[in-house]
Amino acid sequence: MEDYCWAPDKSKLVLRAKLIRPETNHPRPTLFVLDLASGTTQEIDARGKVSSQCWSPDGRQIVFFFGGNVYVYDSVRDSFARLTQGTDATWSPDGNWIAFPGDDGYYVINPTGGQRKLLFRKKDPYGPIWWSPDSRIVAYETPTRNWILFDPTHLVRIHVRRLADNSDDWVAVVANFQRFVWIQPEHAKR
Repeated sequence: MEDYCWAPDKSKLVLRAKLIRPETNHPRPTLFVLDLASGTTQEIDARGKVSSQCWSPDGRQIVFFFGGNVYVYDSVRDSFARLTQGTDATWSPDGNWIAFPGDDGYYVINPTGGQRKLLFRKKDPYGPIWWSPDSRIVAYETPTRNWILFDPTHLVRIHVRRLADNSDDWVAVVANFQRFVWIQPEHAKR
C-alpha cells in the first residue's frame, strides 16, 4: 500500500496499492476506494495518488493527482474532472478549498474549479499541506539543511501557519516519508 486516506465517517478508505489483474497476472499500482462494510472496491484511476486529506467533508468526492494535474472524483457519479495543474492536493475540512504546492508557494482552488489563489508564499514548496480540523491552521514540511546535502536521514521540519495572520513557526524535525494527520481532542469536539 502506498497512499491512503480515510473517509470522514471512517466507512471507506482510498488506497493506492499494487493489485494483480487476472488478465495480466502482474501487479499494477491502482487508486481505488475500499468500502469497509461490504469489502467491495471501486477503481478511481490507475495512475492517481492521494494525500491524507483527500475526501470532501460530505464523503462524496475525492481529490487526487497525477501527471502534474489535480482532479476531483465524484463517487456518486463515478466520474472525475480535472481542476488545475498541481500535485499533493489536500481538501480543507470546511470543504471550501483544495490546496496544492506551486512554484512560489501554496495555492488553493475552489472544489468546483474556480477562484484559484495564492494561500501563502513559500520558496520551493515541498509536499502537501495538512489542514487543522477547523481549517484555520495548516502544517507543512520543509527540507532541513542536512536533507539538501543528501544526508541519508532525510530529516524535514514541520511548520505550522495560522492563516488569519500568517504567523509561522517550525515545531518539530522528523524523518521524511512519514504520514501526518491532525487530531482533534475529545473535549474540542463538543
